[in-house]
Amino acid sequence: GDAGAREDGAGEPSPAAQKKARRKVFPSQPPRVSGAKSPRLPRFAFDFFREQRCEAAAEGAEEDMAALVQQWKALDSEERSAFILMSEKDKARFEMEYEAWRLERLDSEGTLTVDIEVLLDKRRAELEKKLARLDKQAERAAFQAERAEAKAARDAARAAKPARAPRRKKVAKPEGFPEEPKSAFAHFCKERSCELREQSAAAPAAGEGEGDAKPSVEAEAAAAAAAAAPRPPRGA
Repeated sequence: GDAGAREDGAGEPSPAAQKKARRKVFPSQPPRVSGAKSPRLPRFAFDFFREQRCEAAAEGAEEDMAALVQQWKALDSEERSAFILMSEKDKARFEMEYEAWRLERLDSEGTLTVDIEVLLDKRRAELEKKLARLDKQAERAAFQAERAEAKAARDAARAAKPARAPRRKKVAKPEGFPEEPKSAFAHFCKERSCELREQSAAAPAAGEGEGDAKPSVEAEAAAAAAAAAPRPPRGA
C-alpha cells in the first residue's frame, strides 16, 4: 500500500494518489439524481474545461486545481464559448433522460421527483462554492509567494552590504609616553576657560562692595512713606 502511494521512497505522492486526491474535489463523473438507474446530472462549462486540460497534461502529471481555476477565469468569452456549447448539449441530454426516468418512476411508484431547475441550481451552487474555495487558496498561495520573494530580496540586500570594520581597542600607553600634540582650537579653549573662571570668581566680591554704598530696600520704602504722609497745619 505504501509503495503504491509513494514514489521511490521520495515522499512525493504518486500519480495515482494525486488523481485520487483530485477526484475528492471534482469527481470524474457527475453524480446521479437518485440511485444507480437515475441519469447523471449535466456537466457545466468548467467541467469540460477541466477534463480537457487534465487530458492534455503530460502523462503522470496532475493539474493543480487552484491554478486551473485561475486559468478558467483568464479565458475570454470567445474561448469559453466552446465549453459553454458542450455544457448546453449535455444539459439537453440530461433533460431527455431525466424526463424518461421521472415518467417511469411515476408509473411504477407513483412518485413525483424534484424539478430539473432545482437540481441544476443545487449542483451549480456546489460547484461555485468549490471554485470560490480554490480561488481563495490560489490568492493565499500567491500572497505567501510574494512575501517569501520580498524576504529573500531583503536577505540578499542585507548580505550584500559590506561588513563593518571592527572598532580598534584603545591600548594603554606606557608610563612616560609623550602626549599627542594639541590643535590650536584646543589651546584657545583652554586659555579662554581659565579667563572665564577668574571672572566668575571675582564677580561676588565686587557685588558685596557695591551693596554697602547703596541704601537697603527697607530704608527706601520708609523714606517714600514719610514723604507721602500729610503734614499737620501750622499753629496746631
